[in-house]
Amino acid sequence: VSYHDKEGNLTRFEIKDYRDLPRCGQFSPPAGIRWEDVDFQWKSMRIRDKVEGERVIPLTPYVGSLLLDLKRRNQTPPPAFRIVRGKKVANDLDAWGPSPWVFASKTAESGRLQEPRIQHTKACAAASINGLTIHGLRRSFGTLAEWVECPAGIVAQIQGHKPSATAENVTLSEVRWVVG
Repeated sequence: VSYHDKEGNLTRFEIKDYRDLPRCGQFSPPAGIRWEDVDFQWKSMRIRDKVEGERVIPLTPYVGSLLLDLKRRNQTPPPAFRIVRGKKVANDLDAWGPSPWVFASKTAESGRLQEPRIQHTKACAAASINGLTIHGLRRSFGTLAEWVECPAGIVAQIQGHKPSATAENVTLSEVRWVVG
């Protein structure tokens, strides 16, 4: 999320990459995606969920571009030096390695993003948006998908719902056709 604060400074939150993804019912499945779960060639992503255990969802061109940018940043080593309290300090490049997690965190013990609501709340407060929840973004995704006439079965599967008789039952190839 990029926005201008009250002083006119441009601020960005890395969390934007996660919120742009369609969500499962719980935060942990998308946060637990490893790079080995993303297939850029076939434009798909494997997600673990509580319904099927594991399933494959399509990558839209937009989400694919976000993930490619994350991968590029993940695989770029830090600079040889950094400035700490006005002094040049060498980074330990021998200990550095790219994270296996798509949504990596330098501060979390697990090495992956744990709780997105903290940054989400900060971004909403800075942008003067009240009452917008991450789950509200999930509902907006469903509404927008319906508005563009995406088949209900596809939307349900992307959101982590088990296919049922009340929603269309579609295959991954049909999903790829709809999302491009």
